[in-house]
Amino acid sequence: MTAIVERLAGDLRHLGVRPGDTVMVHASLRSIGRGEPGGQVEADVVVDAIDRALGPEGTWLMVLGASEAHGRFEALTTPVLEE
Repeated sequence: MTAIVERLAGDLRHLGVRPGDTVMVHASLRSIGRGEPGGQVEADVVVDAIDRALGPEGTWLMVLGASEAHGRFEALTTPVLEE
């Protein structure tokens, strides 16, 4: 476990995330900031930190596929992006 994963997991716990919780995640990697000196935090680091904070009994959800090209995200009407 890297130090940045531990730091982010600790930050999540400080915000009130507890093992076994269910959380909805919607974040920009740029808003999380720098991980290693001179480097951007990578998505897999954030995933590991969320998993670490929630533990094996926790559940997390995130939005996938919404893009600015479609304007505001509406769950019932925003089209799914084809891969």
